[in-house]
Amino acid sequence: MELRKAEAEVDELRAEYDKLRLVAVGDADQHHHQQPDLSSVLPPLLDLLAQVQQDRPAPSTAPEVSSESSGPAASDGAASSANSAGNGASGGDMIATSTADADADADAGVKLDRTISAKEALGYLGEIKSRLDALDVKCQKFRKRLGETDPVTGAPRYGAKTATRVVALLHLYDALTIGISAAYGTDDATAAVHSLLQCVENEEGQREQAEADAHGAAMKEAENAKLAAQKREEEERQKAMEMERERIRQEAELHQQALEARQRREEEEARARAEEREADRAFQDSIQKGPDGVRAQLTALREGCSNEPGAFDVAIGALHTLFSQIAARPEEIKFRRIRRDHPKFLQDIGRHSGGKEVFVAAGFKLETLDGVKSFFSKEPDLESDMDGWSEWFDGLKRTL
Repeated sequence: MELRKAEAEVDELRAEYDKLRLVAVGDADQHHHQQPDLSSVLPPLLDLLAQVQQDRPAPSTAPEVSSESSGPAASDGAASSANSAGNGASGGDMIATSTADADADADAGVKLDRTISAKEALGYLGEIKSRLDALDVKCQKFRKRLGETDPVTGAPRYGAKTATRVVALLHLYDALTIGISAAYGTDDATAAVHSLLQCVENEEGQREQAEADAHGAAMKEAENAKLAAQKREEEERQKAMEMERERIRQEAELHQQALEARQRREEEEARARAEEREADRAFQDSIQKGPDGVRAQLTALREGCSNEPGAFDVAIGALHTLFSQIAARPEEIKFRRIRRDHPKFLQDIGRHSGGKEVFVAAGFKLETLDGVKSFFSKEPDLESDMDGWSEWFDGLKRTL
Protein backbone atom coordinates (compact mmCIF):
# COMPACT_ATOMS: atom_id res chain seq x y z
CA MET A 1 0.00 0.00 0.00
CA GLU A 2 2.83 2.42 0.89
CA LEU A 3 4.68 1.62 -2.37
CA ARG A 4 1.52 2.13 -4.40
CA LYS A 5 0.94 5.54 -2.82
CA ALA A 6 4.55 6.54 -3.47
CA GLU A 7 4.29 5.40 -7.09
CA ALA A 8 1.10 7.42 -7.58
CA GLU A 9 2.69 10.51 -6.02
CA VAL A 10 5.85 10.26 -8.13
CA ASP A 11 3.81 9.63 -11.28
CA GLU A 12 1.78 12.76 -10.56
CA LEU A 13 4.99 14.70 -10.09
CA ARG A 14 6.31 13.34 -13.38
CA ALA A 15 3.14 14.53 -15.11
CA GLU A 16 3.46 17.95 -13.49
CA TYR A 17 7.12 18.12 -14.49
CA ASP A 18 6.30 17.21 -18.10
CA LYS A 19 3.48 19.75 -18.26
CA LEU A 20 5.66 22.45 -16.75
CA ARG A 21 8.23 21.90 -19.50
CA LEU A 22 5.58 22.56 -22.13
CA VAL A 23 4.39 25.96 -20.90
CA ALA A 24 5.87 29.35 -21.71
CA VAL A 25 6.74 31.91 -19.08
CA GLY A 26 5.83 35.48 -19.89
CA ASP A 27 3.08 38.11 -19.91
CA ALA A 28 0.03 36.53 -21.50
CA ASP A 29 -1.82 39.86 -21.57
CA GLN A 30 0.86 41.54 -23.68
CA HIS A 31 1.33 38.49 -25.96
CA HIS A 32 5.09 38.35 -25.65
CA HIS A 33 7.43 36.22 -23.59
CA GLN A 34 9.86 37.56 -21.09
CA GLN A 35 11.40 34.08 -20.64
CA PRO A 36 11.69 31.04 -22.91
CA ASP A 37 9.54 28.02 -22.20
CA LEU A 38 10.77 25.86 -19.32
CA SER A 39 11.82 23.02 -21.61
CA SER A 40 15.08 24.92 -22.12
CA VAL A 41 15.92 24.91 -18.40
CA LEU A 42 14.27 21.66 -17.20
CA PRO A 43 16.13 18.63 -18.60
CA PRO A 44 14.01 15.98 -20.36
CA LEU A 45 13.11 13.13 -18.03
CA LEU A 46 14.24 10.57 -20.62
CA ASP A 47 17.78 11.95 -20.42
CA LEU A 48 17.63 12.13 -16.65
CA LEU A 49 16.37 8.55 -16.39
CA ALA A 50 19.17 7.35 -18.65
CA GLN A 51 21.65 9.18 -16.45
CA VAL A 52 20.19 7.73 -13.26
CA GLN A 53 20.09 4.18 -14.67
CA GLN A 54 23.70 4.52 -15.78
CA ASP A 55 24.87 5.89 -12.45
CA ARG A 56 22.77 3.49 -10.40
CA PRO A 57 22.29 0.09 -12.12
CA ALA A 58 19.47 -1.97 -10.74
CA PRO A 59 20.66 -4.46 -8.06
CA SER A 60 19.97 -8.17 -8.20
CA THR A 61 16.48 -8.65 -6.99
CA ALA A 62 16.43 -12.48 -6.55
CA PRO A 63 18.97 -15.21 -5.58
CA GLU A 64 20.45 -17.30 -8.34
CA VAL A 65 18.73 -20.69 -8.69
CA SER A 66 21.30 -23.56 -8.67
CA SER A 67 21.01 -26.58 -10.85
CA GLU A 68 20.81 -28.68 -7.78
CA SER A 69 17.76 -26.98 -6.55
CA SER A 70 14.64 -29.00 -6.95
CA GLY A 71 11.11 -29.02 -5.83
CA PRO A 72 8.02 -27.15 -6.75
CA ALA A 73 8.81 -24.22 -4.48
CA ALA A 74 12.15 -23.49 -6.11
CA SER A 75 10.68 -23.80 -9.56
CA ASP A 76 7.77 -21.56 -8.61
CA GLY A 77 10.13 -19.02 -7.06
CA ALA A 78 12.30 -18.89 -10.20
CA ALA A 79 9.28 -18.57 -12.40
CA SER A 80 7.83 -15.90 -10.14
CA SER A 81 11.13 -14.00 -10.17
CA ALA A 82 11.35 -14.20 -13.95
CA ASN A 83 7.74 -13.01 -14.33
CA SER A 84 8.26 -10.22 -11.82
CA ALA A 85 11.39 -9.06 -13.58
CA GLY A 86 9.53 -9.15 -16.86
CA ASN A 87 6.69 -7.13 -15.41
CA GLY A 88 9.09 -4.66 -13.82
CA ALA A 89 10.84 -4.10 -17.11
CA SER A 90 7.51 -3.47 -18.72
CA GLY A 91 6.72 -0.85 -16.04
CA GLY A 92 10.06 0.92 -16.58
CA ASP A 93 9.62 0.84 -20.33
CA MET A 94 6.18 2.37 -19.92
CA ILE A 95 7.55 5.31 -17.87
CA ALA A 96 10.36 5.86 -20.33
CA THR A 97 7.97 5.69 -23.25
CA SER A 98 5.61 8.17 -21.66
CA THR A 99 8.45 10.56 -20.95
CA ALA A 100 9.91 10.07 -24.39
CA ASP A 101 6.53 10.88 -25.94
CA ALA A 102 6.33 14.11 -23.92
CA ASP A 103 9.87 15.10 -24.90
CA ALA A 104 9.20 14.24 -28.51
CA ASP A 105 6.14 16.50 -28.44
CA ALA A 106 8.19 19.37 -26.96
CA ASP A 107 11.04 18.87 -29.43
CA ALA A 108 8.57 18.75 -32.33
CA GLY A 109 7.26 22.22 -31.28
CA VAL A 110 3.99 21.36 -29.56
CA LYS A 111 1.72 24.43 -29.61
CA LEU A 112 1.42 25.77 -26.06
CA ASP A 113 -2.07 26.01 -24.68
CA ARG A 114 -1.22 28.70 -22.13
CA THR A 115 1.38 31.14 -20.97
CA ILE A 116 2.05 31.45 -17.26
CA SER A 117 3.74 34.21 -15.35
CA ALA A 118 7.16 33.86 -13.78
CA LYS A 119 5.49 33.98 -10.38
CA GLU A 120 3.24 31.06 -11.31
CA ALA A 121 6.23 29.12 -12.68
CA LEU A 122 8.08 29.62 -9.38
CA GLY A 123 4.99 28.41 -7.54
CA TYR A 124 4.76 25.22 -9.64
CA LEU A 125 8.49 24.53 -9.25
CA GLY A 126 8.26 25.13 -5.54
CA GLU A 127 5.29 22.80 -5.22
CA ILE A 128 7.08 19.98 -7.08
CA LYS A 129 10.21 20.50 -4.98
CA SER A 130 8.21 20.48 -1.74
CA ARG A 131 6.44 17.26 -2.71
CA LEU A 132 9.75 15.64 -3.71
CA ASP A 133 11.25 16.69 -0.38
CA ALA A 134 8.25 15.15 1.39
CA LEU A 135 8.87 11.85 -0.47
CA ASP A 136 12.56 11.79 0.43
CA VAL A 137 12.09 9.83 3.66
CA LYS A 138 9.94 7.19 1.99
CA CYS A 139 12.32 6.85 -0.95
CA GLN A 140 15.31 6.53 1.38
CA LYS A 141 13.47 3.78 3.19
CA PHE A 142 12.71 2.01 -0.09
CA ARG A 143 16.33 2.46 -1.16
CA LYS A 144 17.58 0.96 2.13
CA ARG A 145 15.26 -2.00 2.02
CA LEU A 146 16.16 -2.68 -1.57
CA GLY A 147 19.65 -3.70 -0.43
CA GLU A 148 18.57 -5.64 2.62
CA THR A 149 18.19 -9.42 2.85
CA ASP A 150 16.24 -11.65 5.11
CA PRO A 151 18.52 -12.54 8.11
CA VAL A 152 17.25 -16.11 8.16
CA THR A 153 16.96 -17.08 4.51
CA GLY A 154 19.40 -14.58 3.08
CA ALA A 155 16.88 -13.78 0.36
CA PRO A 156 16.36 -10.13 -0.71
CA ARG A 157 13.70 -8.30 1.30
CA TYR A 158 11.75 -7.50 -1.86
CA GLY A 159 10.60 -10.02 -4.41
CA ALA A 160 11.61 -9.57 -8.02
CA LYS A 161 8.43 -7.77 -9.10
CA THR A 162 8.36 -5.47 -6.08
CA ALA A 163 12.06 -4.76 -6.38
CA THR A 164 11.62 -3.80 -10.03
CA ARG A 165 8.83 -1.45 -9.06
CA VAL A 166 10.96 0.08 -6.30
CA VAL A 167 13.90 0.53 -8.70
CA ALA A 168 11.61 2.22 -11.27
CA LEU A 169 10.16 4.43 -8.52
CA LEU A 170 13.62 5.45 -7.27
CA HIS A 171 14.92 6.06 -10.79
CA LEU A 172 11.99 8.35 -11.54
CA TYR A 173 12.28 10.07 -8.16
CA ASP A 174 16.02 10.60 -8.64
CA ALA A 175 15.48 11.88 -12.18
CA LEU A 176 12.86 14.36 -10.98
CA THR A 177 15.13 15.43 -8.12
CA ILE A 178 18.01 16.06 -10.52
CA GLY A 179 15.77 18.04 -12.88
CA ILE A 180 14.33 20.21 -10.11
CA SER A 181 17.78 20.61 -8.54
CA ALA A 182 19.04 21.86 -11.89
CA ALA A 183 16.31 24.50 -11.84
CA TYR A 184 17.47 25.48 -8.33
CA GLY A 185 21.16 25.24 -9.32
CA THR A 186 23.89 27.26 -7.67
CA ASP A 187 24.95 28.96 -10.88
CA ASP A 188 22.87 32.13 -10.98
CA ALA A 189 23.64 32.59 -14.65
CA THR A 190 21.92 29.35 -15.65
CA ALA A 191 19.57 28.47 -12.78
CA ALA A 192 15.95 28.71 -13.85
CA VAL A 193 14.77 29.78 -10.43
CA HIS A 194 17.25 32.65 -10.34
CA SER A 195 16.12 33.77 -13.78
CA LEU A 196 12.48 33.49 -12.77
CA LEU A 197 13.13 35.44 -9.56
CA GLN A 198 14.72 38.19 -11.61
CA CYS A 199 11.72 38.08 -13.91
CA VAL A 200 9.36 38.33 -10.90
CA GLU A 201 11.39 41.23 -9.57
CA ASN A 202 11.17 42.89 -12.97
CA GLU A 203 7.44 42.24 -13.10
CA GLU A 204 7.03 43.59 -9.57
CA GLY A 205 9.15 46.59 -10.50
CA GLN A 206 7.08 47.17 -13.60
CA ARG A 207 3.89 46.72 -11.61
CA GLU A 208 5.09 49.12 -8.93
CA GLN A 209 6.18 51.55 -11.61
CA ALA A 210 2.82 51.20 -13.31
CA GLU A 211 1.08 51.76 -9.98
CA ALA A 212 3.34 54.74 -9.29
CA ASP A 213 2.61 56.09 -12.76
CA ALA A 214 -1.11 55.51 -12.26
CA HIS A 215 -0.94 57.14 -8.84
CA GLY A 216 1.01 60.04 -10.29
CA ALA A 217 -1.49 60.36 -13.11
CA ALA A 218 -4.35 60.24 -10.61
CA MET A 219 -2.66 62.85 -8.43
CA LYS A 220 -2.02 65.03 -11.46
CA GLU A 221 -5.61 64.59 -12.59
CA ALA A 222 -6.81 65.43 -9.07
CA GLU A 223 -4.53 68.47 -9.01
CA ASN A 224 -5.77 69.54 -12.43
CA ALA A 225 -9.34 69.04 -11.25
CA LYS A 226 -8.58 71.07 -8.14
CA LEU A 227 -6.98 73.83 -10.21
CA ALA A 228 -9.92 73.75 -12.60
CA ALA A 229 -12.33 73.99 -9.66
CA GLN A 230 -10.35 76.87 -8.20
CA LYS A 231 -10.34 78.56 -11.60
CA ARG A 232 -14.11 78.10 -11.87
CA GLU A 233 -14.55 79.45 -8.35
CA GLU A 234 -12.35 82.44 -9.17
CA GLU A 235 -14.25 83.04 -12.40
CA GLU A 236 -17.56 82.77 -10.56
CA ARG A 237 -16.25 85.12 -7.85
CA GLN A 238 -15.08 87.60 -10.47
CA LYS A 239 -18.41 87.26 -12.25
CA ALA A 240 -20.28 87.81 -8.98
CA MET A 241 -18.12 90.86 -8.23
CA GLU A 242 -18.72 92.20 -11.73
CA MET A 243 -22.45 91.61 -11.35
CA GLU A 244 -22.38 93.37 -7.98
CA ARG A 245 -20.45 96.31 -9.45
CA GLU A 246 -22.94 96.45 -12.33
CA ARG A 247 -25.84 96.34 -9.86
CA ILE A 248 -24.30 99.16 -7.84
CA ARG A 249 -23.64 101.12 -11.03
CA GLN A 250 -27.22 100.63 -12.20
CA GLU A 251 -28.58 101.59 -8.79
CA ALA A 252 -26.38 104.67 -8.77
CA GLU A 253 -27.52 105.49 -12.29
CA LEU A 254 -31.16 104.99 -11.35
CA HIS A 255 -30.64 107.05 -8.22
CA GLN A 256 -29.02 109.80 -10.27
CA GLN A 257 -31.82 109.62 -12.79
CA ALA A 258 -34.35 109.83 -9.97
CA LEU A 259 -32.51 112.83 -8.50
CA GLU A 260 -32.40 114.50 -11.88
CA ALA A 261 -36.06 113.71 -12.48
CA ARG A 262 -37.00 115.06 -9.06
CA GLN A 263 -34.89 118.13 -9.68
CA ARG A 264 -36.55 118.67 -13.04
CA ARG A 265 -39.92 118.10 -11.45
CA GLU A 266 -39.16 120.53 -8.64
CA GLU A 267 -37.84 123.04 -11.14
CA GLU A 268 -40.96 122.59 -13.27
CA GLU A 269 -43.18 122.88 -10.21
CA ALA A 270 -41.26 125.94 -9.06
CA ARG A 271 -41.51 127.41 -12.54
CA ALA A 272 -45.21 126.58 -12.66
CA ARG A 273 -45.72 128.17 -9.25
CA ALA A 274 -43.77 131.18 -10.35
CA GLU A 275 -45.77 131.40 -13.54
CA GLU A 276 -48.93 130.92 -11.53
CA ARG A 277 -47.91 133.65 -9.08
CA GLU A 278 -47.05 135.89 -11.98
CA ALA A 279 -50.39 135.12 -13.59
CA ASP A 280 -52.19 135.75 -10.29
CA ARG A 281 -50.28 138.99 -9.84
CA ALA A 282 -51.13 140.05 -13.38
CA PHE A 283 -54.74 139.05 -12.79
CA GLN A 284 -54.87 141.06 -9.57
CA ASP A 285 -53.15 144.06 -11.12
CA SER A 286 -55.65 144.08 -13.96
CA ILE A 287 -58.60 144.61 -11.63
CA GLN A 288 -59.62 147.94 -10.15
CA LYS A 289 -59.75 147.88 -6.36
CA GLY A 290 -62.25 149.56 -4.05
CA PRO A 291 -65.97 150.33 -4.32
CA ASP A 292 -65.73 151.38 -7.94
CA GLY A 293 -63.99 148.20 -8.84
CA VAL A 294 -66.59 146.13 -6.96
CA ARG A 295 -69.41 147.90 -8.79
CA ALA A 296 -67.66 147.29 -12.16
CA GLN A 297 -67.28 143.56 -11.45
CA LEU A 298 -70.89 143.26 -10.26
CA THR A 299 -71.96 144.86 -13.55
CA ALA A 300 -69.79 142.31 -15.38
CA LEU A 301 -71.36 139.55 -13.30
CA ARG A 302 -74.87 140.71 -14.23
CA GLU A 303 -73.94 140.74 -17.87
CA GLY A 304 -72.29 137.31 -17.60
CA CYS A 305 -75.46 135.85 -16.12
CA SER A 306 -77.85 137.53 -18.57
CA ASN A 307 -78.20 134.43 -20.68
CA GLU A 308 -79.01 132.26 -17.68
CA PRO A 309 -82.19 133.24 -15.82
CA GLY A 310 -81.77 133.27 -12.05
CA ALA A 311 -78.02 132.81 -12.18
CA PHE A 312 -77.32 136.38 -11.14
CA ASP A 313 -79.67 136.15 -8.19
CA VAL A 314 -77.90 132.97 -7.04
CA ALA A 315 -74.52 134.63 -7.44
CA ILE A 316 -75.54 137.80 -5.60
CA GLY A 317 -77.12 135.72 -2.83
CA ALA A 318 -73.94 133.66 -2.39
CA LEU A 319 -71.77 136.82 -2.36
CA HIS A 320 -74.04 138.44 0.22
CA THR A 321 -73.81 135.38 2.45
CA LEU A 322 -70.01 135.24 2.27
CA PHE A 323 -69.46 138.94 2.98
CA SER A 324 -72.14 138.91 5.73
CA GLN A 325 -70.27 136.09 7.54
CA ILE A 326 -66.99 137.99 7.31
CA ALA A 327 -68.57 141.24 8.55
CA ALA A 328 -70.26 139.43 11.40
CA ARG A 329 -67.13 137.54 12.52
CA PRO A 330 -64.04 139.12 10.97
CA GLU A 331 -61.70 137.25 13.33
CA GLU A 332 -62.66 133.88 11.85
CA ILE A 333 -60.13 132.92 9.16
CA LYS A 334 -62.39 130.24 7.69
CA PHE A 335 -64.86 132.89 6.60
CA ARG A 336 -62.11 135.02 5.05
CA ARG A 337 -60.67 132.09 3.03
CA ILE A 338 -62.60 131.12 -0.08
CA ARG A 339 -61.45 128.01 -1.97
CA ARG A 340 -61.10 128.88 -5.63
CA ASP A 341 -61.67 125.26 -6.75
CA HIS A 342 -64.60 124.49 -4.43
CA PRO A 343 -67.44 123.01 -6.52
CA LYS A 344 -70.11 125.12 -4.78
CA PHE A 345 -68.10 128.29 -5.29
CA LEU A 346 -67.55 127.51 -8.94
CA GLN A 347 -71.18 126.58 -9.48
CA ASP A 348 -72.67 129.68 -7.88
CA ILE A 349 -70.06 132.39 -8.48
CA GLY A 350 -66.70 131.42 -9.99
CA ARG A 351 -67.92 130.19 -13.35
CA HIS A 352 -69.42 133.54 -14.26
CA SER A 353 -67.53 136.50 -15.65
CA GLY A 354 -66.87 138.99 -12.84
CA GLY A 355 -67.50 136.31 -10.17
CA LYS A 356 -63.83 135.84 -9.20
CA GLU A 357 -62.89 139.40 -10.03
CA VAL A 358 -65.30 140.83 -7.48
CA PHE A 359 -63.26 139.31 -4.64
CA VAL A 360 -60.06 140.90 -5.95
CA ALA A 361 -61.84 144.24 -6.27
CA ALA A 362 -63.00 143.84 -2.64
CA GLY A 363 -59.37 143.47 -1.48
CA PHE A 364 -58.93 139.68 -1.45
CA LYS A 365 -55.54 138.27 -2.46
CA LEU A 366 -54.87 135.13 -4.45
CA GLU A 367 -52.99 132.88 -1.97
CA THR A 368 -52.15 129.21 -1.56
CA LEU A 369 -52.90 128.20 2.03
CA ASP A 370 -52.02 124.69 3.16
CA GLY A 371 -51.64 123.76 -0.49
CA VAL A 372 -55.12 125.03 -1.37
CA LYS A 373 -55.59 127.90 -3.82
CA SER A 374 -57.85 130.42 -2.21
CA PHE A 375 -59.15 133.99 -2.19
CA PHE A 376 -57.94 135.32 1.16
CA SER A 377 -58.77 138.52 2.92
CA LYS A 378 -56.02 139.25 5.44
CA GLU A 379 -57.22 141.00 8.58
CA PRO A 380 -54.86 143.76 9.77
CA ASP A 381 -53.74 143.58 13.38
CA LEU A 382 -56.25 145.50 15.41
CA GLU A 383 -53.87 146.45 18.20
CA SER A 384 -50.94 147.55 16.09
CA ASP A 385 -52.81 148.98 13.10
CA MET A 386 -56.18 150.32 14.17
CA ASP A 387 -56.47 152.60 11.16
CA GLY A 388 -55.63 149.81 8.75
CA TRP A 389 -58.08 147.48 10.39
CA SER A 390 -60.84 150.10 10.26
CA GLU A 391 -60.21 150.78 6.60
CA TRP A 392 -60.26 147.03 5.85
CA PHE A 393 -63.48 146.48 7.75
CA ASP A 394 -65.21 149.51 6.22
CA GLY A 395 -64.33 148.23 2.79
CA LEU A 396 -66.07 144.92 3.57
CA LYS A 397 -69.16 146.76 4.72
CA ARG A 398 -69.18 148.97 1.66
CA THR A 399 -68.90 145.89 -0.55
CA LEU A 400 -71.73 144.27 1.35
